[in-house]
Amino acid sequence: MSNNTLEILAICLSTEDVKEYLMITLLRNELEEKQQLYSCVSFDIDVIPLQNFRHMFRFDRADIIRLHAALRMPLRWQTPDRQVIGGVKRLCLLLRRFVYPNRLKDLQNEFGLHYSSLSKLLKHICHFIYIKWSKLLLNFSENKWLTEDYLLEIAALVHAKGAPLTNCVGFIDGTARAVCRPNLMQREMYSGHKRFHCLKFQSITLPNGIILHLSSPYPGRRHDAFIFRDTHMMEQLRLYCDRFCVYGDEGYPLRRQLIRPFSNVHLTEQQQEFNKQMVKVRQCVEWSFGKIIQQSAFVDFKKNQKLFLQPVGKFYIIAALLTNAHTCFYGSTTSHYFNVESPNILEYFQ
Repeated sequence: MSNNTLEILAICLSTEDVKEYLMITLLRNELEEKQQLYSCVSFDIDVIPLQNFRHMFRFDRADIIRLHAALRMPLRWQTPDRQVIGGVKRLCLLLRRFVYPNRLKDLQNEFGLHYSSLSKLLKHICHFIYIKWSKLLLNFSENKWLTEDYLLEIAALVHAKGAPLTNCVGFIDGTARAVCRPNLMQREMYSGHKRFHCLKFQSITLPNGIILHLSSPYPGRRHDAFIFRDTHMMEQLRLYCDRFCVYGDEGYPLRRQLIRPFSNVHLTEQQQEFNKQMVKVRQCVEWSFGKIIQQSAFVDFKKNQKLFLQPVGKFYIIAALLTNAHTCFYGSTTSHYFNVESPNILEYFQ
């Protein structure tokens, strides 16, 4: 803008009008620069070298396309600023975000979108996956592939690994995910046992590596037994696993479908041997927790897990669903240990 123009504006307009005009002009110029900067960047899944896919997205190129189809995501999405992008690109954005605790500003050059648009896109896709597929982790009946014959097969494999129980099909445990100290509900979120603020989740892992159940998040001060009771897990076990049982630690009550270790002061040799053999196979539930944060390191970055500012619990549940998808494609430490095949991706997401 020339000096003559400014002089004319100063004569014809008031000071406030000049300030408003200059502000609008600067904002318009900034918006045009951003559009020119990111319009020249185009994300193309076919351009990325094949050897980099596992490192960048945790999935191979062909498997990302299969995962997109299994999740039943739309082929085309419209951004809040009316840009149309492909569904595969949007899935890659979610995977790239979860792989490592990177910043959205670091991703805008890869995907050709401003970080504000990326933030809105991620919020939308997380909501889509959570609404459509979180039922797989909350309700046993939604897992159509989990038949009685399949449960008999995995119970036999658990017994073959040395477990004294002949009808054990899964392992239950709780985990605490650290979060930033919140401004509200600090006492509720603080775990006296872990000595930090956290959200707690309850999980049941099958010998095939699939996380069958993952509860909604609970405040850090809650005990595993409280979460078990509040989620009505006993009713689901009686309804869908009446002939079978899951194995947990001493924090859970002893029931017909829920077995726990012997915990008397004086244990017989048989009881000690039972505990010893069961703890060897029960460790797989810890492997599943480890795989979630290994595949989705973003949810393990405490400084970015801010309650009341972002959906921390939803992120962890989506990470568990993506971990199950990874297990369907490539197996896991648990499935290799018990030598059992995981369901394919279309069987799981149905």
